[in-house]
Formats: sequence, C-alpha cells, structure tokens
Amino acid sequence: MNKQPVCIDAASFPSEIRPFLQDVQVYDSSCRSDAAVYYLDSGFYLKVDAAGALKREAALAQHFFEKALGPELIVYLSEGRDYMLTRSTDGEDATHHLDDPEKLCDVFAQALRALHGLAPDNLPLSSHMQIFADFAENPQGENFDPGVPLERFGIRSAQEALRIVEENKDRLKADTLIHGDACLPNIILKDFAFRAFIDLGMAGRGDKHIDLFWACWSLRYNLQSEKYIDRFLDAYGREAFDYELLRTVAAFDSLT
Repeated sequence: MNKQPVCIDAASFPSEIRPFLQDVQVYDSSCRSDAAVYYLDSGFYLKVDAAGALKREAALAQHFFEKALGPELIVYLSEGRDYMLTRSTDGEDATHHLDDPEKLCDVFAQALRALHGLAPDNLPLSSHMQIFADFAENPQGENFDPGVPLERFGIRSAQEALRIVEENKDRLKADTLIHGDACLPNIILKDFAFRAFIDLGMAGRGDKHIDLFWACWSLRYNLQSEKYIDRFLDAYGREAFDYELLRTVAAFDSLT
C-alpha cells in the first residue's frame, strides 16, 4: 500500500478524531477517489468518506474484529462526513509475500476457509452479492470484460458469460460470511502468518465462491500466472466448493 506524506489541518476534523492527529506524521494511502485513507505513524488508519458511506463498513469491521479476523475499530462517527479510525495491524499485505507462492497460497486458502466457516448471523448482504442480484433481474452484455475470467474457464464472449449466469444464477446462496473483495492487498500477513482482513466495504452475507474466484484472480494478477491456482484450491479443499460456481462468479463479474 503506497503511503505519501501529507499535511492536514487537525482542527478541520471532529473533536473525537483530533487527539489522534496530534504530533504524528500523516500519510495518504488512498486507493480510490471517493474516500480518503490516512495512515498515522502512531499506528492507526483513518478513513474519510461521504456522510453515511462508512456506516455499513464500520459495523462489519467491528464484527470481523470480534471474530479475530480484522483490525480493531477505534471509533466511527458521522459529522458532515463519515470518519472511521482503526488500529493498524502488525504485518504487511500479502503482495509483499510473493517470494514463496506455494506458502502464500496455503495461508490465503486457510484464512478464507476459516472465514467461510463462520455463521453470517444477522449481517447485511454483501455488496458484491447485491450487485449480482441486481444484474440477474436485468442482465445485459454490453460491458463484458474479457480480462476478468481465468483462461481455464473458457469464457470469451458476453454470450457465453450470459449463458453461464442464466444457468447458475439461482445456485449462488447468501449463506456465508464473505469478504467480498478477497484479493491479496486485503489480507495482512506477518512472516506468512495470517493477521487480518482489511477493506471490508463489500463484506457481509454472500456466497463463498465470490471470495474464491477473486482470490484466484488476484493470485493470477500478482504472480503473472495461473500456475498456482490449483495449489490454492487444493489447500482450500476441493470438496468444499463447486468449480462451476467459480465460473459463474467469473461470468457475473465479467458483465457487471
């Protein structure tokens, strides 16, 4: 995660946040334009977004922390804008552990298997799952992205993707606690040991195949090869997922 030093005016932040901004170096580590993410070298991350935009994520962050799967949520408040302060997790994101792909696949798979073994309780529907539900009601193929599906899935056209979606859309179930964006930058490791999931804006009740597909996609993207995907799926457990539903998620996401 890139960090650029910045100067901010602590007085422009709510009173509950200001003490954390005193006598610290602040770095901008934002990765999308509509939310600002600041790293405080005292060991915290501060996320700032439009009013109401972080309420859902803050609730999920608290849930993940209580399950020992995410960093501690220090404060969430909405005063004109939304502010979410979390404690930094000791370690680095998994893109810093590409030197041992086999071990990385094993740790990544074990972390997701543990996450998917938890009951979703009364958590809200994953944003990723909601996107699928909305698309299933009004399927369109104009936005097909051939770079989303893995080569092994053989999905090379909008027509093929739409066919797979239509055949399998009712098989995806919101019965699991998922991350929703299970890519390597969103898992923190230390010495190849799992520490936390971060960036939980798309988490919630959903289908585990969403996480599994995007984990495979992220491994391909970061390792520049599909070579290690079988290692990851073996480590997760072949008996615990449906390969055709991985293709279904790939088809959905290539169209949405």
